[in-house]
Amino acid sequence: MRCASGLALALLCATGCVRTSDAFVAPAVGACGDVDTPSTLRVVTWNIRAALSSSIDTIAAELADLDADVIALQEVDRDTERGGQVDQALVLGDALGMVSTFAAARAEGSGEFGVALLSRIPFESARRLELPSDNAFEPRVALDAHLCAGDFHVRAASVHADIYPWSGRQNADFLANDLRESMGEGVVVGGDLNDTPDGQGPAAFTGRGFQDASADAAPTFANRRIDYVFIDDALSANAVARVQDSQASDHRPMVVDLAVTAVPPSSSTPSTLSPPSSLPVP
Repeated sequence: MRCASGLALALLCATGCVRTSDAFVAPAVGACGDVDTPSTLRVVTWNIRAALSSSIDTIAAELADLDADVIALQEVDRDTERGGQVDQALVLGDALGMVSTFAAARAEGSGEFGVALLSRIPFESARRLELPSDNAFEPRVALDAHLCAGDFHVRAASVHADIYPWSGRQNADFLANDLRESMGEGVVVGGDLNDTPDGQGPAAFTGRGFQDASADAAPTFANRRIDYVFIDDALSANAVARVQDSQASDHRPMVVDLAVTAVPPSSSTPSTLSPPSSLPVP
């Protein structure tokens, strides 16, 4: 149990505590050589609000229209009462013909709530990263995965940072530092930072050499842009971003098209999936 304070205490639960969950659903691992090296990579990041603004079928249909290779999702439910006991990452992956992985940030009733990654490109590995912060509104996590196709290798992450500026910055700092070892080898980060482009969360990435591929994009939440795709120099050539209009969530999906060159595998690629895919009881 993790205790909240202030507004978090009032909003999160009557008992004053958030039930954390370290649930992780590992992806099926594929073989790089089974897929040709792509010439382009389309990345989408979208906070889907646990399909509470529409339906999971509507979200699947809109994602299908976007025709992405890699999708980073935030606010994803797994087996929750409010979501009809649906594993949303798995359902979306199956609908789109993509492999999925899910990491919980906290419990939501008898299920979990967290982030997901979907990919057409085979997974080499994936892991759940708990994001440390002080006095956060709620627990936060990221998914960190290595993907490969032919001679192309990329490290992809999905993140949902805290709404409090100080803890959101700590979340972003931790993830940016963790990914920094792969800079120049192909890194892409999609996520909801709960912060505007002039804020400290985005600065945690741009200050470490990441480029904001979505810098010229339209607002993604109300009249603000708080959703991002960050890339390293290996993926920065001819990056084109746009925001897709949508009523299926309170956020709009960000779409980024990237040119691809063969990138050598990172020496930091883990040899196995970690942690194991067994799910704890919330």
